[in-house]
Amino acid sequence: MDEIKHSLKQQFLLLIENEVLLTWYKPKDLWIRFGDQSQTIKWQTYSLIRELEKFGYIRKKYDELGNLYYSETDKLSTFRIIHCKQKATKILTEKLQSIELEKTEKVMEIQIIKELNKQLPEIHFCLKNYIKNNEDVLIKLDYKKNIISNILKNIESCIY
Repeated sequence: MDEIKHSLKQQFLLLIENEVLLTWYKPKDLWIRFGDQSQTIKWQTYSLIRELEKFGYIRKKYDELGNLYYSETDKLSTFRIIHCKQKATKILTEKLQSIELEKTEKVMEIQIIKELNKQLPEIHFCLKNYIKNNEDVLIKLDYKKNIISNILKNIESCIY
């Protein structure tokens, strides 16, 4: 969808990320979802629809009474899947990196506390629970990491 250069493109992308399928909709159905109901948004919606139609992402449909509606094409359906996969992969990869950083910090923290325990045995009892709590946090972080890794491995089946 690189060929679409429109001010409402980002809102439209959010819409197609969250809607299963755009069928039998009118321009009003779109601009209602864009939040702002100003006259400008209404005209921009018509402009976006023309661009989407021009590049084959949507097509005109008529009901039996001759009313005009729009519907997405296979091109938009395919784009949605690719776009959602790329976005999910990027966000989940960033989350994995964040978890790894947090794990590294916790491991370092545990090591420092263990060193303190060796140097100051008289406070060992005070820090024992602190170490246990951090080790529990590490287990939870590993669990999250495994879940996210499994989603990334099976991303194809997770995207509708």
